[in-house]
Amino acid sequence: MGKIIKGLIFYFFVNIKKPNPVFSPSCCPFIYKLLLVLILIINVLVVVVVVVVIVVVVVVVVVVVVVVVVVITVIPELESALANLQWPVSMNDVDVLLENFQASSNTNFPESFSLETHREQILHCFSGESVEEIVARLNKDGSSWALSQLETLAKMSPTALKVTLRLLQLGRNLDLAQTLQTEYRLTQRCVADRDFHEGIRAAILDKDRNPRWCPATLEEVTEQRLDEYFSPLENQEELILDDSVFDPIN
Repeated sequence: MGKIIKGLIFYFFVNIKKPNPVFSPSCCPFIYKLLLVLILIINVLVVVVVVVVIVVVVVVVVVVVVVVVVVITVIPELESALANLQWPVSMNDVDVLLENFQASSNTNFPESFSLETHREQILHCFSGESVEEIVARLNKDGSSWALSQLETLAKMSPTALKVTLRLLQLGRNLDLAQTLQTEYRLTQRCVADRDFHEGIRAAILDKDRNPRWCPATLEEVTEQRLDEYFSPLENQEELILDDSVFDPIN
């Protein structure tokens, strides 16, 4: 656009030497000045765009450099600090270590998180001791947020919901070795169970988004079924950990 306008002005200048008075700046001062103003505006816009692009590039480069520095320096330091913790390691030891690293970090985290407005609802509804109690509290809440959570939970495998809740409850009192062994057991039991394959069928293979869970309801998922999920694996399939480092589950 700038080249076109410059071309027009050049055309006007060329016609100054011609007898045609229509294109002479002296005959058309308004148009001449208008074109000059347009050229000035376009040049200013070009400069602004260039400056913005340069600023964006600089910001991106700075972010990349910061990330690289963190990856090269902070993460190895954290890994080394975790590896040097004296066994047995407690959750408090890990928490203190992470808090120390956080305190030395210059990263500015937001003061609140995206679910802050629902914090009290989350704490109340999801503190239920069973999935059935959680569902009951969400129903009693009745807000649009609660109904949205119920809609999401209704799509999930009832067995998976109860297994997940029990794992969260047990995890409060498990050390790292016990956590690894427990989660390994669950991976083996989930792969062997029907619901895992049904979920893949509904989401990836047939893509009908209509899984047929078995059992189909929360009430049908018994404590005995959950106990089987968490029980030791047979035929020496348990996850074996170094006894000198880990204290395996009895």
